[in-house]
Amino acid sequence: MKKTIEVKTPFGKLTAPRGFGANYRRIAARHAELIGKGKPGEVIGAIRDVLGLIGFEVSIEDVAEWDAQRRVEAHAYAYNVHARASDNPIPRHPKLPWLPEPWRGPARLIFGSESAGPTVIR
Repeated sequence: MKKTIEVKTPFGKLTAPRGFGANYRRIAARHAELIGKGKPGEVIGAIRDVLGLIGFEVSIEDVAEWDAQRRVEAHAYAYNVHARASDNPIPRHPKLPWLPEPWRGPARLIFGSESAGPTVIR
């Protein structure tokens, strides 16, 4: 059985892990709606924010260069990881092969002690 499916979105066909097609369609539709309203910065900001919650840092410029596939899958993956951390009983999104390990960035002083910062994605 295939582990991925193709889903129709406003950006064309995107590939999603089996079981996450509806989520990818919803996220893509929201991205398209905001972009259509002339608010691509809100899409980029939402992706950066949710990636930040799970231990990644990415620049505005880098996210702006991503294609729809990467934007939607990064948003879906990060949202899923964050929701699961709150003990929500939802299926685990497969790890994205292009995403490194989280929290491997330069050490930062947090609450008086040094700890690894977010992993920088380029």
